[in-house]
Amino acid sequence: MTRLRKYFCVFAAATAMLTLASVEGVRAQGAAPLSASLATLYTEAKKEGRVVLYAATAEPAVNRTLALFKQKYPGIAVEFTRLNSGAISQRFSAEKGANAPTADVISNTAIAFQLDAFKKGWLTPLDATNIPGFPGEFPASDVHPQLGPILARHLSITSYNKKLVSEDQAPKTWEDLVDPKWKGKILMLDPREAEYLNMVLGGLISLLGEDWAKRLSQQNLRYVAGGAVPTTEILGAGEAALLPFNNGGIVKAAVNAGAPLAFTVPNPQTGPATLIALNAKAARPNAARLLIHFMMSEAGSRASFVPEEGVATPYTREVMGVKFLPVEPKYLTPEWRKRINDLLGLK
Repeated sequence: MTRLRKYFCVFAAATAMLTLASVEGVRAQGAAPLSASLATLYTEAKKEGRVVLYAATAEPAVNRTLALFKQKYPGIAVEFTRLNSGAISQRFSAEKGANAPTADVISNTAIAFQLDAFKKGWLTPLDATNIPGFPGEFPASDVHPQLGPILARHLSITSYNKKLVSEDQAPKTWEDLVDPKWKGKILMLDPREAEYLNMVLGGLISLLGEDWAKRLSQQNLRYVAGGAVPTTEILGAGEAALLPFNNGGIVKAAVNAGAPLAFTVPNPQTGPATLIALNAKAARPNAARLLIHFMMSEAGSRASFVPEEGVATPYTREVMGVKFLPVEPKYLTPEWRKRINDLLGLK
C-alpha cells in the first residue's frame, strides 16, 4: 500500500472513531454538572441568547462543533458565517471602522491581522477574558505567547497532476521539489500576496537553509495570482505537473469535480494555523466566552477534525503522522518577506 493510500486509510478510520467519541463525550459531559464558574457563565450567556461567529474553517467541520455546542448548552443560538481568512480580516476591519455590528468571535489563519487587531484593541487576548479555567484542558503547548490558542494546523501539501506524474515519481519530501527534473513544471502561489506561504517558506528556509530556496527559484517557477483555487484549476487542466504548498480541502474539491489530481505530504509540516479571538467590544461577551471555551475543549475540538482535508487539532495531531514546526510570526515581518522574495528572485 502506498504512503498516500495509507494516509487516507488512517484518516478514514480516525474520522469514524473520533466523530463517535466526540458525540459520546459531549453526551457524557451534558449529564455531568458544570463547574460553578461555567454554570454562571452559561446562565449569563442564555440571557444574551445568541452569539455571532466568523470562521474560515470548512463549514461542515464548524457545523459539527456548533451542533454539539447547542446540544450541551441549549438556549444559545449561533449565527455562523463562513469566509476565507482574508475576507474575515477585511469584513471585520470594515465593520470596526464603521462602528457597525460585527462578530463576537472570529477564527481564521490571518496571523498579521490578529496581531494588528490586538494592538488596535479590536480583539482581546483570551488570557485576559476570564474564560473559566483558561486554557482548561487545551494543551498549553498550543497556546502561542503572542497569538493565543492554535485551534488547528493545516497540512501544506504537494499536489500533482496524475496524467503527468505517476504516484511513485511524485515528490515526497521538500528536497524533492528542487530536483532538476521538475524544472519548468511547477506552479506556485505568489508569496507576495499569500500570507500563509511566507509562514511556510520561512519555516522551510530556517530548517533546510537558503541554498534550498535558491535551488527552488532555479526551477523556473510559474507564479499564479488569485489564490489556491484558480491555481489548482490550472494544475488540473494539465498546464503544469506540480503545485506545492497547496491546501488539501481545495484539492479534494477539485478531485470530486473530476480533476486528475493527487497529493503527497512532506514531513515536517509548516502549514497555516487556525486562531481564535474575542471581539473586545462583543455585543454578547458571555455567549462568546462560552463558545470559545467549548471550541477549545477536547469534544468541541475533535468534532472539527477534518482529516480528509488535512486539518488537525491539538487532540488529533498524532493521526497526521507528521511533525509540525512552530508557528513563527517573524516570517511575516518586512525583513523576512524581503529575504524570501530575494531568495526566490521576486521583486
